[in-house]
Amino acid sequence: MISHLVHFNVLYPVKILIVEDEILIFRDIREALEKFGYSVCDYAPTVARAKDIIEKEQPDIAIIDIKLKGEESGIDLGRFLIEKDIIPFIYLTSHADTLTLSEAKKTRPSGYLLKPFKQDDIFVALEIALSNFAHRKIDLSHSPEEFIKSGTPFKIRKVIDYINTHLDERLQLTDLAKLVDMSTFHFARTFKHFIKSSPANYIAKVKVEKSKALLSETDMNVLQIALEVGFENQSHFSQVFKKHTGYTPENYRNICLLKKRNNSDETTK
Repeated sequence: MISHLVHFNVLYPVKILIVEDEILIFRDIREALEKFGYSVCDYAPTVARAKDIIEKEQPDIAIIDIKLKGEESGIDLGRFLIEKDIIPFIYLTSHADTLTLSEAKKTRPSGYLLKPFKQDDIFVALEIALSNFAHRKIDLSHSPEEFIKSGTPFKIRKVIDYINTHLDERLQLTDLAKLVDMSTFHFARTFKHFIKSSPANYIAKVKVEKSKALLSETDMNVLQIALEVGFENQSHFSQVFKKHTGYTPENYRNICLLKKRNNSDETTK
């Protein structure tokens, strides 16, 4: 069985980094993960070695023992990963004291498992962490930062936040203006002045950006995606998507799949 993200199209085995300084424990974890179809990176007994593997092998997720030999602990690696924001990570440790847990929480791990562990516990924790991380990236992808400048008034920022969290609803210009207690005309002019786009065009672009992520990272069909980003029907969604990207949603998904296959082929050479 090749492990994959639930509801996601992944064309290669999930690659896991295990940061553990006890070689026998590392082998036990590796054996358990490989039974589920995961691919495991080389042995990483230290934070320095883990960073080197992350750079060279680009794992999808890390399992980190908190207590490691050497000057740096697993929590130090957690701080590095949360700062870089590149992969999710799970702590696997025998320490559940208040101080350790308090320090671990500061690094916002995707999971915290105690030794001794059950194989099913690791599998469930990994799949949830991977799925949550992928969905988080999708959520972030539909908030284009280039539109939001430092001088944008709070009222316009408020509207942008509202748009990004209500994409599945019918967003009307009059309703957005009322949200910030402005006339429709004044709101439209102010929005365009600061965002350099009309509200309608901005909403369309955000919808397209989120739909691109959904087409690339999930197996939702085109109609489901159209409804997810607030279109009333697939036809209108396809028209807007092609206007902004030059591709139909189906063509865009096929291109993404081809790129993933090519990347997979490159990594296996």
